[in-house]
Amino acid sequence: MNVRTILLALSVLTLLSVGIGGGGFYLHFRGMAVDEARQDTVRTAVVMADKVSLYLDRQQRASLALAGSPLLAEALAHPDGGSLAVVNTLIDRHCGALAASVCYLMDGTGTTIASSNRDTPTSFVGKNYAFRPYFQEALAGRPAIYLALGVTSKKRGIYFSSPVTAQQGTKRGVIVVKASTDDLDDLFANVPGIAMLSDANGVVFASNRDDWVFHSLRPLEEVEAEAISKSLQFGTETPSWLGLSEAVDGRVSGPDGAVYLIGAGRLDLLAGWRVMYLFDTDLIRILGFADQSGYMILSGFGILFLVTCFGVVVLFRTGARDLRRRMEAAQAIRESEQHLRNAQRIAQLGIWTWHAETDVLECSDEFRRALGSEEEMIDNATENFIKLIHPDDRERVVEAIEKTIHERAPYDIEYRVVRPADGRTVWIHTLAEHLYDDQGNLVAISGIARDITERKRTVKALHEAKEQAELASRSKSEFLAGMSHELRTPLNSIIGFAEMMEGEFFGPLGDDKYREYATDIKEGGGHLLRIIGEILDISKIEAGEIDFTEVEIDVADVVAACERLLKERAARADVAVSTDTPQDLPKLFADETRVKQILLNLLANAIKFTPPRGSVTVSAGCDGDGGIVVRVIDTGCGIAAEDIPRVLEPFEQVEDIMIRSHEGVGLGLPLSKRLIELHGGTLDIDSVPGKGTTMSVRFPAERTIAR
Repeated sequence: MNVRTILLALSVLTLLSVGIGGGGFYLHFRGMAVDEARQDTVRTAVVMADKVSLYLDRQQRASLALAGSPLLAEALAHPDGGSLAVVNTLIDRHCGALAASVCYLMDGTGTTIASSNRDTPTSFVGKNYAFRPYFQEALAGRPAIYLALGVTSKKRGIYFSSPVTAQQGTKRGVIVVKASTDDLDDLFANVPGIAMLSDANGVVFASNRDDWVFHSLRPLEEVEAEAISKSLQFGTETPSWLGLSEAVDGRVSGPDGAVYLIGAGRLDLLAGWRVMYLFDTDLIRILGFADQSGYMILSGFGILFLVTCFGVVVLFRTGARDLRRRMEAAQAIRESEQHLRNAQRIAQLGIWTWHAETDVLECSDEFRRALGSEEEMIDNATENFIKLIHPDDRERVVEAIEKTIHERAPYDIEYRVVRPADGRTVWIHTLAEHLYDDQGNLVAISGIARDITERKRTVKALHEAKEQAELASRSKSEFLAGMSHELRTPLNSIIGFAEMMEGEFFGPLGDDKYREYATDIKEGGGHLLRIIGEILDISKIEAGEIDFTEVEIDVADVVAACERLLKERAARADVAVSTDTPQDLPKLFADETRVKQILLNLLANAIKFTPPRGSVTVSAGCDGDGGIVVRVIDTGCGIAAEDIPRVLEPFEQVEDIMIRSHEGVGLGLPLSKRLIELHGGTLDIDSVPGKGTTMSVRFPAERTIAR
């Protein structure tokens, strides 16, 4: 056998060895990369689903805490201005603390009575959302989480609804915290693949691909599409199919022809909802020579040496590329882990696992920071951890853990920890579950922990503020009650004695000046008594303690009675007063005394600010909605547009106190406005300086009673 034959044989053997060995190595290497990428895809989906579940659980607990406030129950039982103002303040603070989009309270009919966006163009106040499943679930006593597009704001949001029961169970309502999807979008934006959150029908609610939102992952049946469209959960349009189709080996093919590995994570708090993660196989595809090696062997038989060298170079380059892609994948995993650590740090959420057999506690950096421990508690972890717990909480925590181990149930507990680094006491909230082997033996306990010290301080501060507000309200009521007694008793005596002196019941006083002085004393005392009465009425309204006795009343009779009472005052002021009230005007269901008080205040104001030889007209009628409207029209000095809000506030007056020409302390209009609003009506002021003012009292249509 000559050398050429031997070299040829060796070349053939070398080529076959290199081709088979290199090709086998390449295929094995490529398979490992695909399997690892598939595992990473599933793991990424599960991790994101766990993060979403933790976020939903935290927000729902905050909503439940808000629902337990007795202020909400009070507002449902007595939805007047005072209680709604307190509730608006409460939900404003809660909304700000949670960084939520909006918080709002709905009564048993689904109508919003208080909302943190009440002063915006898209205010929810007065809107009815009874058709929303989150309202129906919460009204039935079950807290709910609902992801949808807002029908009013036209923005995506996560709705956390909780039931609220009014005092004595007479009414029920629902408190809703709407969170934005920014946190979901931020979470999905930090992954290299396509992340999305979809419902049971496969409709995408959130994704790092904006053009996939509100589209479906599979073709929808006609019945399904119609039901989704009617629910308005994702807007009024029917979600269209993205064009995803199942490929070989559990992969999916996209509308652009790309092939993706797919992973899914289930959300515990939302049945049927999943976090889906698609990873483009182009990112793990190994571009090499191995797929064409068979053809190269057939075509390169005559140039064995060159083919062998070329094959070695190509296989080397393929391995280098594959190694580089694996390094890139590893870097992506490290970045993902860094994002997870950053998220834990921002959310102050720590992760830990305790191994029963070795008594070793593994914990994240955030958990160690919360505990104030720089090193992991490797040896005697149980003993070292219990030492950190506040002495007053140790027995309770140990008993709770032992109980849950015995019952094989997850545990949820809050306790204090004394940090060894600085001696500071912090509150920790822990959620954990137990892991068992196939024989039922406890293997480990794994859970999450969060520093809730600031939340505890906030709750304590809110509680103290509430107690201080209640104390201030009680003190004010007691003071006003005492002031009423102390002032009214001597005033009544002064007025009575003045009337006796004015009438000369026990004989002539002598000089007419004495009788004139007695008249001034009586009128001054009466004026002061009326001011005291108005102050007390304002205070009662603000405290929600004013009583109403509502009956059917004739508006024409009330207007006539008010005209008679102020007839003499109008004559003294040289002001002509006239009325225009049709006799067939429907009756009004209201408190007659308070309605008279409203009209007397408005009529007295009109007479007071109308110059001599002016006129005041009182008219009544029905508006387009069927409500009764009473108007007091004068030809007085009028009010500038910028001063109208001022005159509706207690003790506010347009004239300077040192130069004003009219008596009064500025309570008539504010008191009238409050009394009208307690009837569900409004007070409108239309005024032109120098020409006159029109005061319109509007009662709602439901208070109109047909004759």
